[in-house]
This record gives sequence, C-alpha cells and structure tokens, in this order.
Amino acid sequence: IAATGIVPADFLASSGADSRASRIDIEANTLCAVLNDLTFDFHFDASNMATLWVFVGPRLVVSARLHPLRSVDRLRMAIRRGDLVASPLALLNHLLGDQADELQRMVRTVTERVDDIEDQLLASRRGPRDPGELMRLRRLLVRLHRLLTPEPTALARTLSSPLSWMQPDDLHRLHRSSEEFALVIRDIGALQDRARFVQDDIAARATRANAKLLFAVQGVLLGA
Repeated sequence: IAATGIVPADFLASSGADSRASRIDIEANTLCAVLNDLTFDFHFDASNMATLWVFVGPRLVVSARLHPLRSVDRLRMAIRRGDLVASPLALLNHLLGDQADELQRMVRTVTERVDDIEDQLLASRRGPRDPGELMRLRRLLVRLHRLLTPEPTALARTLSSPLSWMQPDDLHRLHRSSEEFALVIRDIGALQDRARFVQDDIAARATRANAKLLFAVQGVLLGA
C-alpha cells in the first residue's frame, strides 16, 4: 500500500506512534482518523488504552493498531455474523458505534464501583477496603476524558465539510455517532467529578482520624 501511494504518507508516518488525542483529518478527499479505544484485555487501568489509526477513502479502509482492541473485535464479530457494510464510511460508523458501546459499558461498571466505595464509606469509618482503587479509577477517567474529548468536534468538522463520495445516510449516521460520543464524554466528566468528591471525602476522614490520633498521643505524653 505504501508503494502505491494510495495511503497518504502522513498516515503511514503517524501510525505506530504513542497514543494521542483522538482526531479526524481530511486529506486529499480522504479521512485519516486517530481513535483511542479500550484494549481487549481491559481491566480498568489507565494503561489499558490503545490507539487505532484508520484511513478511509471512497472505496478503501485501512486500519493499523499495536494492540487488540475491543471495538475492532466487535466489528469483526458483527461482520462474521453477516452484518452488511455498504460503504467505507459505513464501516467507520460501525466502528465508532462499537467504540461508544464499549465506553458506555465501561462507564456503567465504573459507576457501580464508585457506588460500592460510597456504600463502604457510609457503612464503616475505616474507609474502602481497597483505598487505591478509587485513585486508579480516577486516573482512568482522566485519561479517557483527555483522549476522547476532541472526537465529537472532529466528527462535527467532518460533517460541516463532507467529501464528495460521502452518502447522505452515512453522514446521518456519522452525526448520530457524534451525538453518542458527546453523551459518553459528558458521562465520563460527571463520573470523574464524582470520583474526585469521594476521594476528597476519604482524604478528609483520614485527616480527621490522624488529628484524633495525634491528640490522643499528645495527651498520653503530657500525662506522662
């Protein structure tokens, strides 16, 4: 593909680089997208994010990745089941939909974990069973929010200047993908704020507990 010049040199040069913020660029009547997704073996850690590079032309889609990704696997299984993809842009739309679904599933699971941590705080003065879990979840949410926030804007920019080979149905689905991502990012931002509030509560409880302990130790020393 590189020798034929079908894929822009910038796409080939950028593929394989470290993970970066999502974006979609228009180059010479084609789309070059950099997307971030959950790895196939995702286990709620900030390092479980990887980059997918996608080149979309009028009759061609080329993707590159260094790690197995959940959305790509969902797309592969859908096509194996017989789902029809009428155009290259329809394939990208399917991939974006799978990506949004996986992110929504992750948000629901993280929400349940934060709920559980809050319940532990209400039931015990000692705090959560795993104090480090909330910090790991916060790091994940911060990384997700930073990497994914540019994606809806990039999709909207593509919609504002559609290429000649883009069909109306594909553009409509791309608009829906933009709206879905905006909702996902909003949910991630809200959950990020909630996790910060819970962590602040944990820190305040620890400060009060340490102050009481210090006061008790001082009392013992003075009494001695």
